[in-house]
Amino acid sequence: MLASWEKKFCGFMYSVQSIFIVGCILACVGIMCVQIVLRYVFHAPLMGVEELLYFPTIWLYLLGGANASLERSHIACGVINVYVKSERTMKILNLFQALVVIGVGTWLLYWAVWYLSYALKVNKVGTIIHYPLVINDASLVVGIFLMIVYAVFEFKEYLCEIFSKKVN
Repeated sequence: MLASWEKKFCGFMYSVQSIFIVGCILACVGIMCVQIVLRYVFHAPLMGVEELLYFPTIWLYLLGGANASLERSHIACGVINVYVKSERTMKILNLFQALVVIGVGTWLLYWAVWYLSYALKVNKVGTIIHYPLVINDASLVVGIFLMIVYAVFEFKEYLCEIFSKKVN
């Protein structure tokens, strides 16, 4: 089971992520509506809209992945559930799955941080709007880091379930 501070942290992060996700959705819709009105009503398309859409789209994608990790609603292939009947074995496999997520996530986070530091050095900017693309690159670090944190909580919870009581 999660400690009270972990539950509060997850609740707080869920609220913060939800606000950012809704903001990114509204930004995507707003930008596209402006482009549609400018292009088809005024016949004057806005240059750089696609580049401007990168920011909310990338953040939406990575925060959505982190949110799925928090809710434990990410896509999973449940083939093992068909063959494994023991509840204890399933908990051990879930523990292993969380450990793999932590390992792969840590490896990806290492490369995301390296890429972010590279992007900061070269000062990448967009080709049309010239906004700093490091804002987009930071989404990798934030999203992957959050996924690792939620996987650690999940790992701890599975570990407590396995060792707290005797399961079939």
